[in-house]
This record gives sequence, structure tokens and C-alpha cells, in this order.
Amino acid sequence: MYDPYEVLAAIDRHRWGIIALCGFAMICNYTWFFAAVRQGLRDRVFPIPVFCIFFWLAGDASMVWRYQLWFTVFNHWYVKLFWAALLVTVCCELVFFWMILRFGRKELLPSWTQAQFSALMIAGFASTVRSLVVS
Repeated sequence: MYDPYEVLAAIDRHRWGIIALCGFAMICNYTWFFAAVRQGLRDRVFPIPVFCIFFWLAGDASMVWRYQLWFTVFNHWYVKLFWAALLVTVCCELVFFWMILRFGRKELLPSWTQAQFSALMIAGFASTVRSLVVS
């Protein structure tokens, strides 16, 4: 096991390199997300695989949910900045989830009703959240 405070101290020692690398990664991530949304809306499809959205949204939202841990327990600039980046990421992932609900039935289960398909997707997401919480 590692000591999180030692890790945060190491981050402090390499602050500018980490900010540059992580900043570049987030710019690339959001560029890709915005392009996926644009393409999905244009083509009226969900642009990211269902499993990925379930897994990403459950994991990232669980980190955003732990606001108190990042802002009071650790109270370090890096985890606060990471939390803010994840907040934007979760908003994008919610758009992807909406796109699955809006466009996914026609491609994945065309014989189902929209209500049946939506219930299945919500149950699938809840199952993903449950599996992450238990593990």
C-alpha cells in the first residue's frame, strides 16, 4: 500500500510537468468527447459503446460523489483540480447516456418499446454502479 500524502508531496515536487501533461490529456479527452457528441447527434446514433459509458460514468461519478474526501480530508490542489476535470467529464458522460437512451433502441433492440429499452439501460447502469461499489 502507498501513503497518499507521499504521493501528493511527489506531485508537488513535479507540479508543472504534471499540470502540463494532465492538461494536455484533458484537452484531448474533451476534444474527442465533443466530436463524438457532434457526430452522434448528426448521425442520430450513440457514439460510444454502452459498456464504456456505463463503466466510465459509474467510476467517474463515484469520484465526483466523494467531494468531501477530496476537499476536506486531502485538501490538496491536485485532487481538487482532478475533481473539477471529472465533473466536466461526468457531464459529457451523462450526455452520452442520454444519447444511448435516445438513439440506442433503434440499433440494439428495435423490437422493444422505448420504455423497455430505457428500463434495461437504467438497470444495466445500476448493475455497473453496484459492481463498482461492492468491489
